[in-house]
Amino acid sequence: MSYERSVSAEPHELSPETVWEVQMPAVRVGAGAADELGYQLGQLGLDGDERGLIVTDSDLVSLGHVDRVADELAADGLDVDVYDGVEREPSIEAVGECIAFVREEMGEDGYDFYLGLGGGSCMDTAKATRAVIANGGDVLDYVAAPTGAGEDLTESGPPLILLPTTAGTGSEISPVAILSVPEKDIKEGISSPHVRADAAVLDPTLTTTLPPDLTAKTAMDALGHAIEGYTTHRYDDLLRPEDPADRPVYAGRTGFTEMFSEKAIDLLSSNVRRVVNNGDDVEARGAMLKGALFGAIAGLTAGASLAH
Repeated sequence: MSYERSVSAEPHELSPETVWEVQMPAVRVGAGAADELGYQLGQLGLDGDERGLIVTDSDLVSLGHVDRVADELAADGLDVDVYDGVEREPSIEAVGECIAFVREEMGEDGYDFYLGLGGGSCMDTAKATRAVIANGGDVLDYVAAPTGAGEDLTESGPPLILLPTTAGTGSEISPVAILSVPEKDIKEGISSPHVRADAAVLDPTLTTTLPPDLTAKTAMDALGHAIEGYTTHRYDDLLRPEDPADRPVYAGRTGFTEMFSEKAIDLLSSNVRRVVNNGDDVEARGAMLKGALFGAIAGLTAGASLAH
């Protein structure tokens, strides 16, 4: 059933959408939230005898964020390995290297849990890695056609928690992993509810090391989500599918998403100058993380527009 209205369609095929939903991970917010990872993993079914992987980049290792997280997990009896080879705007090949690392260290079953620590690139690499390990095969098997085979994911895999160190991308709640294809100068994605993380930790103390230029740039990304989610088409401009499974991930704006857009715009516009001028302002950093979260709830539920 097409989502495009057509003047030639039968009348019964023009029934507007009447159902909307919101899906997102469990979200923990606040200074010090990253210090509760062991407890949070316990809530996701781990008993303290498992081995996990932190997916991150070398800059965050140098800044000490990775050691902080690893030490917290060790105190709770959880062993972790670190993959710090994530590149900015990760390519399909780069994600394949992370997957190869997992299979070399742990075999086809992979780790017992995954953490994505960093900006959108680290979080998307963690999401794609867990999904491919859980479902088998290679990255291109699940990338949309014509670049990839476009196969459906059927498994989510073991627990995945995302810890953003920027306030911008919204990857921590998104059901999509964005990957670049340099040879075609395009971006592709793996899109599925099975890509979405189980939980997200928004700890502003993880964002204080972000330099002013990246603080400003990621803030504009978050603001874009909020504005685009506020101005995109309404959910009932679409047609209701015969099978609920055919309902699109980005399903149009609702009163619910508009409420989050409005609050996101307020938080982001009121605090971006504070964090650019003083990166150690934890209160403002926390407001920016909440603004980015609310913008993502709006824009990544309703759907972004041409700017993205």
